[in-house]
Amino acid sequence: MAEAGKNTALDFAELAKLSLEHPARAADELLSIPHPLNETVLEALLDVALQLPADQAARLYRTARSAGGNFTLLPKHIAPLLERAPRKVASLAVRMAKAQQHKPAFALMRAVIKLDSDYADVRWKHSFLRSADLAPRLAPRCDMDAYGDILRRVMPVLAAAAPAQTIKLLCDALEGATVLHFRARPAQRPFDDSRAYRFAIEDHARNAFSDPRSILVHALRDACVLGIRAGGLGADRVVADLRQRPWRIFHRMALHLAAEFFDARDAALLLNETDYIRDAHTHHELMRLTQAAGDAQIAEALSRPGNQTPLPVFVQRTTLSAQELASAVRAWAPGVGFGEPAFEDLAGALYPIVADKHKEICAALDAFKIPEPTIARAVVNGIDHAAQSGAKIAWPAVLDFCARVLDQPIHIPGRGPAARGQDPDWEWARHAVAHIVETGLAAEHNGLSEDLDDAVWPLILALTNDPEPSLADEAATPYLTHAQRARNSVRGEAMHNVFRYAHWCARQSALKGGGDGALIASLPHADAVLTLHLDTDVDMSLSIRAVYGQWLSWLVYADAQWLAQNMERIFPHDPGLEKYRDAAWRAYIEHTVYSDDLFRVFKSEYRAAVDRSLRAPAQAPPDSSTRRLADHLIQAASHALYVIPHEFHKMFAI
Repeated sequence: MAEAGKNTALDFAELAKLSLEHPARAADELLSIPHPLNETVLEALLDVALQLPADQAARLYRTARSAGGNFTLLPKHIAPLLERAPRKVASLAVRMAKAQQHKPAFALMRAVIKLDSDYADVRWKHSFLRSADLAPRLAPRCDMDAYGDILRRVMPVLAAAAPAQTIKLLCDALEGATVLHFRARPAQRPFDDSRAYRFAIEDHARNAFSDPRSILVHALRDACVLGIRAGGLGADRVVADLRQRPWRIFHRMALHLAAEFFDARDAALLLNETDYIRDAHTHHELMRLTQAAGDAQIAEALSRPGNQTPLPVFVQRTTLSAQELASAVRAWAPGVGFGEPAFEDLAGALYPIVADKHKEICAALDAFKIPEPTIARAVVNGIDHAAQSGAKIAWPAVLDFCARVLDQPIHIPGRGPAARGQDPDWEWARHAVAHIVETGLAAEHNGLSEDLDDAVWPLILALTNDPEPSLADEAATPYLTHAQRARNSVRGEAMHNVFRYAHWCARQSALKGGGDGALIASLPHADAVLTLHLDTDVDMSLSIRAVYGQWLSWLVYADAQWLAQNMERIFPHDPGLEKYRDAAWRAYIEHTVYSDDLFRVFKSEYRAAVDRSLRAPAQAPPDSSTRRLADHLIQAASHALYVIPHEFHKMFAI
């Protein structure tokens, strides 16, 4: 031993034998060995300490301050062993904890599980990188395998011996790691980015066990569960203590334990507290907690004055009545910080519930008349989804709700395109109205009935006056065709609905045995709108002109006389209006299946399109409308209706 430590006359074998025969004397001998010692000697002495009774081993810690410069089990003295032999240090701590020697036991374990930033990382060796708001890389003092093994195997034993102290130990370690993580940038308490490394408190495939903080969370969860089930700790006490901690990871742990151990009433009370549970980081745990809360308790929480419902707890409770659901939605308010729930999140949670409970929701739509376009859009879209699935919809109530949406001023003072997590104005909700009207008009079963004419036409008419798309919209989206832009704008969809409305009226008339082929002329209100928007002084949008192009084939059979009267307005010959002619033609040629009847009606326009193609700058390859034109011409030529010019052939020469 003299050569190994240069300070002691005893060898390891003698110390080991002495620890078994005279443990108190062996402890005295250990305390007489001068420090510092090299790692090999320290580990050998630790092996001797492991053979001592727990009370004698504890002396190596308790008498440290009176031991002068001699060997002790103070973490600062055995620091090399935290990397070299962490399992042995943890084993010694467990032995002492079992013998109620808690102070030395937890001091050792605190040193074993503490996380440090990785100072070997070059980022933290240079001040210019430290100032770049980069988070330090956290790492245990030992290797990750040993660290995980200690937390998974040793901590449960420690928790069984001293549950409250073990929970505090793990909480302190996790809190210290969180503070260290934010040392290079201001800590935004309580937001800790914990979902990035621990998606769920329970075991989950998305949990990142490569991060030592996730292993700490795992150990803390198991220690809490063990303490509550077998250690005599009350669940309410453990949850309350966790909620006193400053970071979200502890609040998430509290919610997880509440879902596991709280009764329905206590779970509902916790759900209704809004000091922290608006944070999106807690949604997963909130969903588990809401399963523990009974329907009656949730209804009571909803009725409490001043209630602010956390997202999306009550919304996801499909057992709630429509009125209770509406109350929850009306009471909810968005968060204000980055990453906190917004109206868009609430809308996303509400949409599938409305689609699933459409019958009950439609019967209580008055309760959902909320002055927030994001929520109105979710309600309309949810009912629209149900209607598209063939469900029987209470259309009068739905159309009345849509009318209330259209009564709202489009623009909202103080809100614009940069609005966070909510619709910038009522345009998106208006587009949802246009789409559900389309669904009702087009449905062969459970669609709009004839007696709803007076309710649906005012909606269509109001939407045809919508400012979208504007010329600025068209200039900002050159990557869209005019037909695509029309389908994605409110007025464009509304103009499609004018044609659908006429077709719907024709179906209703046919069911009664009527109809004479002059459909548009028989609907003066629809005729007036279609004629009005062909006036370029009234509607300058090329996207709207494309709508007419898409419905030309239908017009040929629905009202050929109206089409003949308006042909030159749809395809103006004025050179200054050629872009409108081209917009209508492109929509027609790209969305229409060839037929000889159509070719005969629009033969002059086919010729004009060929002339425009020949005058246009050479393209390689020709654009989509020119290729579609070629397809139509080939079929017409095969039926001896047209002779393709040689110059047009050359455009497709390989």
